[in-house]
Amino acid sequence: MRKWIALWLGCLPAWAATPLPPKPALPPEVVATLRRDGAELLRLPMCVDAKGAFSGQREVGDALLSVGGTIAAARAQHKPLLSASASWSDQDGKRVVSAQTLIGAQPELVGSWPQRATPYGQSSGVVPQQSSLSLYLQISPRAEACGKPKGEQIAR
Repeated sequence: MRKWIALWLGCLPAWAATPLPPKPALPPEVVATLRRDGAELLRLPMCVDAKGAFSGQREVGDALLSVGGTIAAARAQHKPLLSASASWSDQDGKRVVSAQTLIGAQPELVGSWPQRATPYGQSSGVVPQQSSLSLYLQISPRAEACGKPKGEQIAR
């Protein structure tokens, strides 16, 4: 029994001295995609700073989308860990979603908001319809957003 304990203790220093793999580099950009009922409404690329923070906001008609958060590279994971908060402010008020997830190059759903939509304006007799806004985040290996203050609006 002593031999087994000595053998195990003899292997312990070699195991403890094995360095952990290095943390992967942070991605240069996080891209937010806003969809209304499945159709892409807005893409908002955001630069990731040296500490992993990102933020951006964009007006969409009479509403405002604000997104911010941090991204951290984890040693044991292939994907970075994203902590994000987003708000949508319109005539119905301000709504906020928060998420923490492992994120990759594929879009990850962060949250969604119900929305009233009036397809023909505020005319009398027009009944507001229910709509849905969904926010997706993904990382991008390109840093095209760096130096560009606003996102690219796709459609209204």
